[in-house]
Amino acid sequence: MTNKRIMFFIKGIILTIIFYYLITNNRLNIFKFAFLFRNPQQLILLVLLIAIGFTSLSTFRWWLLLRALHLNVPLLRTYFISWIGGLLSTVVPGTMGGDIVKGTYIFNALEDAGKAKILATLLVDRFVGVFGLTVLAITNIMWNFSLVMSQTKVQTIAIIIICLFIIMTLFLTVIVIPINEVHDPFLFLINKLPGKSIMAKCYKAIKLYQFKKKVLLLTVLISIMIQVLLIYIFWQLTQLILIPKVSIYSLFFIIPVGTITTIVPLAPGGIGVGHIAFEYLYNLFGVRGGADIFNSYIILQIGVNTMGGIPYMIYPLFWKKPDQNDGKP
Repeated sequence: MTNKRIMFFIKGIILTIIFYYLITNNRLNIFKFAFLFRNPQQLILLVLLIAIGFTSLSTFRWWLLLRALHLNVPLLRTYFISWIGGLLSTVVPGTMGGDIVKGTYIFNALEDAGKAKILATLLVDRFVGVFGLTVLAITNIMWNFSLVMSQTKVQTIAIIIICLFIIMTLFLTVIVIPINEVHDPFLFLINKLPGKSIMAKCYKAIKLYQFKKKVLLLTVLISIMIQVLLIYIFWQLTQLILIPKVSIYSLFFIIPVGTITTIVPLAPGGIGVGHIAFEYLYNLFGVRGGADIFNSYIILQIGVNTMGGIPYMIYPLFWKKPDQNDGKP
C-alpha cells in the first residue's frame, strides 16, 4: 500500500510538471477558449468528438492490430493506454514519445508479449493512419484537379502526396506478398542505408502482418473514417470562427492536404508547420483565418490529451503488472 501511495504521488508530480510546461509555453491558455465558452454546447460536442470519437476510433484500429498478432489486451485497457500515450505526446515533438509509452504499457500488460510484435503494431498503426490520410488526400486532389493545376504551390504539395501514395502502396504490396528475404527489394534497399540493422528489424516486424490482409484493409478504412471525423470537427470550428463560412466540401480538400504537412515532427502536434499550411489552404477558397482554425483544434486536442492524466493516475487501480499480487504469496 505504501508503494502505491508513493507511485500515486510521483505521478501527481509528473502531471504537475506537464501542466506547468504547457502553461508556461502558452500552449494551454484558457483564454484562447473564450469563443468556445460562449457556446458551451458546441464546446462539449467538440470535446466528445475528440475524446470519444477520434480517440476511440484510433484505439479500435490499434486494438485490431494487437489482436491480429495475438496480443489480447481488453479494448477498454487499450483505450486507457492510448489516452495515456496522448498525454505524453502533447509535450514531445512528433508521436514517438507517446508510442514508446503505449508500447511499454502493453509490454507490462502481457507476460509473453514479444517486443517485435509490439513494435510491429505501433509501426503498422502509424503506417495505415498515414496511408488512409494519403488515400483521402489524393482522392480530393483528383476531385479538385483544376484548382491544383491553377496553383503552383498546391501542385508541389500534390506531387509530394502522389509520390507518397505510390511509395506507400508499393510498400503495402510488399508487406502482404510473401517474398523470400533474399529477393526482398526493400531489404536490399535497407541494407544500403545507414542504420540498416535497426531499419531491417523494423521492416521484419512489419512483415508479421503479411497474412493479415483483411485486418490491414479494415484499419485503412478506419483511418479514412478518422479523417472524415476530423473534417467534421474542423467544419464545426470553422462555423464558430470564420465569416464568411467555408463549405464542408472545401474542407474535404483542405484538411487531408493540410494534415499531411503536420506529419513532420518539428514541434508537438505539428505546431508551426500546420499553421502556415492551413492558412494558405483556407486562402485558396477565399477565407482568411486558417491558422486560427488549426490553432483552435490544437488547443482542443491538447486539452483532451491532458485529460489523459485521469487514466494515468487511476490505471494501476484497475490493472496491475502480471507479477503484482499486493505482497501475497
